[in-house]
Amino acid sequence: MRGAKGADAGVIKDALNTAPVWMASPQAVVLWDTSNRALLVAKPLGDGRYVKLVLGIHERLQGVRALRREDLPTNRFITAVIVRRENLLERQFQLLEGVL
Repeated sequence: MRGAKGADAGVIKDALNTAPVWMASPQAVVLWDTSNRALLVAKPLGDGRYVKLVLGIHERLQGVRALRREDLPTNRFITAVIVRRENLLERQFQLLEGVL
């Protein structure tokens, strides 16, 4: 994850530190990225922007020695960014829960 700068860095850090709490709240928005096969969880900031967490679901990690013959699927945190509401309304995102 690239480092965020300025005020956004503090907002992202706070969102990551409190993620278990706000992800369970009714204000959280959950989307499925149909192009990248990733789960997105977004927290509204109140100014038309959202903190968007991108989570890889059941990914097969390349180059990691698995305990079995097949690579083990994993769920992993990919990145956190601040986006405008319009970004979350793109066609590739399917709304699963919440309101935009």
